[in-house]
Amino acid sequence: MSALQYQESPRKRQSGQVIPLRPRQSKASHWVVTAEVGAKVLVNGVLSAVAVTTLVNLLPYYLSQQAKLQEVQSEVQQTSAQVNQLQEEFIYTFDPQQARRVMQAQSGRVDPHQRQIVLIDKKEKIGGY
Repeated sequence: MSALQYQESPRKRQSGQVIPLRPRQSKASHWVVTAEVGAKVLVNGVLSAVAVTTLVNLLPYYLSQQAKLQEVQSEVQQTSAQVNQLQEEFIYTFDPQQARRVMQAQSGRVDPHQRQIVLIDKKEKIGGY
């Protein structure tokens, strides 16, 4: 609130002219207004300084959190790739149509109805043939 006081109704002269009232001013009211404005500037300055200091202190924390976030995102990408690979293996392993192939791959045995083919290099002779 301002220390200056204004009256809302203007004075009227007898001739019909309206003359506004002058505000009541004193030497003390100037000091009060000056003190009020100075206090507002001081409080706003202190608040601004606190805000800037807080932001400067939070900057290293923010940067470290960004670095951690990037690490976590890269780990998530690696893990999702592993999960996709494991899901494909799981589907392959438990597919009833692939049961024989899975057994052959895991045990190394061959189906008795299949013939095993061994490729031989002509330069090498196996068993003296």
